[in-house]
Formats: sequence, C-alpha cells, structure tokens
Amino acid sequence: WRAARTTAWERVVPRRWSVELLRVPAAHEDGGREVLIHLHRWRNASNNKQLLPVVLWIHGGGMVLPMGEHGDSQLRILEPIGPHVLIASVQYSLAPQHQCPAAPTDVFRAMTWLHKHAATVGGDANAMSVLGVSAGANLAAVGEHTSKAQRCESPNPLHTSRAFTM
Repeated sequence: WRAARTTAWERVVPRRWSVELLRVPAAHEDGGREVLIHLHRWRNASNNKQLLPVVLWIHGGGMVLPMGEHGDSQLRILEPIGPHVLIASVQYSLAPQHQCPAAPTDVFRAMTWLHKHAATVGGDANAMSVLGVSAGANLAAVGEHTSKAQRCESPNPLHTSRAFTM
C-alpha cells in the first residue's frame, strides 16, 4: 500500500535526490540483521567537496509500514534544507516480523555507523542530527537517549548534535 502511494506521489513530484544504498554490516548481538540506509543527495547541490551536515531521517508508520523507495513522500518536508545536507533514511526492522527492540537497535546501529563513516560518504560527523516523524520520532528519541547513555559509558562516544521529533 505505502509503496503504491509513494509511486503515485513520485509521478506528481519529481525526485529531488539521488539515492545511494548503504549497508550497515550485521552484528552478532542483534541476530545478524543487516541495516540498510538510503543516502539522499540533492541532485542540484553545489559540488564543492565540502562535508555536509547529516540528517538521519526515521520514517513514520507505526513501526509496521515500510519506507517508500527513492525518498519516502515524508521526505518532502526536508526539501527546503535538501541542498545543504545529506539525508540518510534508515530502513529499520518492522513489527510483527521482528520483535522489539529490533527497530530501536537498528536505528542506533545506523546512527553509530553514520557517525563513524560520515566523512567517507561526504558528511560531517560533528554536525549530525536525528529527525523522525510519528513512530520515527519515537525511534529518534530512543536513539538519542541511547547515544547519551553511551557517552557516559564509552571512551569513544557517539556525538549527535540534536534529535528532533515531529
């Protein structure tokens, strides 16, 4: 259903981003699931090789609906800042196929991986934000909370600049 709606939306609204698929390697402690990240780059952005802030976008959908291909229609709200940031949308594990805490674990793994590898994809790890809508807002808050807890316990903390929820 959501894929069909996204496809219909894309017929009306041209794609503003090119999309690169990134794979976060599986981790033994979370059942060996690979996490997919869709990295959205603004098509008409200036090509000055400057590192861009990274926005980790977490889609809504009650943790049961998948994100749309090539830029969920929810990404449209980020269009005003599109040329100035890299938008990374995480494809987290969905219920009921995956039990909790699969989704928040996937989001935190995506945050950690993006922070560590930001420069290799053209992003600035020191200017990373987490943004979510609806159920994605919940996951953004949980990811940021987990990140803050890790900062207190780890010699190599993950630093995100902020989490926004809508």
